[in-house]
Amino acid sequence: MVRLRSSCRSALAALVLVGARAFGTDYPVNTDSAVAHPTEDPEKKKKKYSFVVAPIPIVNPTIGNGLAVAALMLYKIDPKSPVSTTAVAAGYTDTDSWGVGVMQDAKFAEDRWRILGGAAIAVARYELYVPEISPDFHFSTEQRLSGGLVQVMRRVAPELYAGLRYMRATANFPAPDEPQGLIPEEGIDFDIGGMGIVAEWDSRNHSFQPNGGNRAVFRTNFSRDTFGANLDYDTYSLAFNHYRKGFRDQDVLAWRVSLCSTSDDTPFFERCQFGSSHDLRGYPVGRYYDDAMYAAQVEYRAPLWKRLGAVAFAGVGSVASSFGDFGDSDTLAAGGIGLRILASKEQRLNVSIDAAFGRDESALYVYIGEAF
Repeated sequence: MVRLRSSCRSALAALVLVGARAFGTDYPVNTDSAVAHPTEDPEKKKKKYSFVVAPIPIVNPTIGNGLAVAALMLYKIDPKSPVSTTAVAAGYTDTDSWGVGVMQDAKFAEDRWRILGGAAIAVARYELYVPEISPDFHFSTEQRLSGGLVQVMRRVAPELYAGLRYMRATANFPAPDEPQGLIPEEGIDFDIGGMGIVAEWDSRNHSFQPNGGNRAVFRTNFSRDTFGANLDYDTYSLAFNHYRKGFRDQDVLAWRVSLCSTSDDTPFFERCQFGSSHDLRGYPVGRYYDDAMYAAQVEYRAPLWKRLGAVAFAGVGSVASSFGDFGDSDTLAAGGIGLRILASKEQRLNVSIDAAFGRDESALYVYIGEAF
């Protein structure tokens, strides 16, 4: 899914590009990987294109429940490049949240170049918490977001890519019904614009169901007037994923650690959001956020029968005003179980259904691909 920024991406994640977890993870394909389909004939000729078109339930603790329609085309531009993806999606939920978007993830020239682009428009209605007033104080708000991004990376060493990302969007919040210190009386009409450095190390052995290798992603964003922004601030994120075989050859043990940091002047909707993106299931976005965040999680994935599989996962994390303040912040734990339904045999792409349990609440998620 196109991720316009860390705080906005959760709304887009469920509404706009419901396959985002899969869209951003097309990497070198090992068609003989045991994790996917032990009964699949490796000599069987692969289709040039794979299509996934389906209505998918939206079950999201932040924006509610509804339905999305997604269409993905998966293909290789050249034989020595990983899978590329073209996608369109639209969705609506019972909170009157909605979104539409398009995305192109292209890998070509024997995987020397990786270019990602997308555009979306969305309206997200959700509960926003204000811990400065009290830990449980929250109010209903509406966030309107429209924009897009372009990311270009070049392979600079074996399994290592580096490049630039440019993002441009507008975020709007209406005038609030009550004073709360975050959204002013007149509301917010904010221009987002930033350029940043991105780097990625990827040694995974499969696009959607790896059972070996690592992936590390580092992203920065420097919001400046030069790039079209209303306010100067900086954001940084670093994530590391590891994959290995489990107790059985077809099982997978995966774990992930991620860090996020933002500068003091970062607006609240651009700060590190616990529960956004891949970190951490069981917490709605808008409940815990600050200028620093860490999250760590482990997941065990096991095929069951034919197209069905199961996962179990657990993790911990926290938010604080800085990395040095984590010792004084609350530790947030989560865990859960999930069901996997194979949607594409050619690309081994799953529809995922997860039940997650956080410190004070539980949540159900339905999405395309794996959590990380």
